[in-house]
Amino acid sequence: MKDMNSPFDPGLRHYAFYGSLRRGMALHWQFQPYLHYRFSARLPGFIMRVHGPYPTEQYALPAYPVVSRGNGEITVEVTEVTNTDIAREIFTLEIRAGYRCEKISVGGENVGIFLFSESPNLPLGPSGEWVQFFGHQKVRP
Repeated sequence: MKDMNSPFDPGLRHYAFYGSLRRGMALHWQFQPYLHYRFSARLPGFIMRVHGPYPTEQYALPAYPVVSRGNGEITVEVTEVTNTDIAREIFTLEIRAGYRCEKISVGGENVGIFLFSESPNLPLGPSGEWVQFFGHQKVRP
């Protein structure tokens, strides 16, 4: 695992999305033409917590997941971002919201995942499955 809190890596094209960038969720609609779903996976060693409103004015989400290393599992969708400018925009959006990007292996592929350094004292996201927990967000904005 490599911490990518350094500058954006234009060579990284695959990401493990677990929240609002998953298919059918709010931010996915924004970037959909440039997101190519590869596969879903359950990842052990991570915990998901639920935070309040998304911390940027550009994207008004009523809640968002905070994921960090821990004793649990989360569901991710490994997704290829097909446009470098869009990948940079997603990277910048996540970094500004307080995440950092780590490179991990999922299903034999090196992917980026956006994590918080520590898990704040917030409610747990049931089963680490954001789409089931917050499914009403699927309505297209």
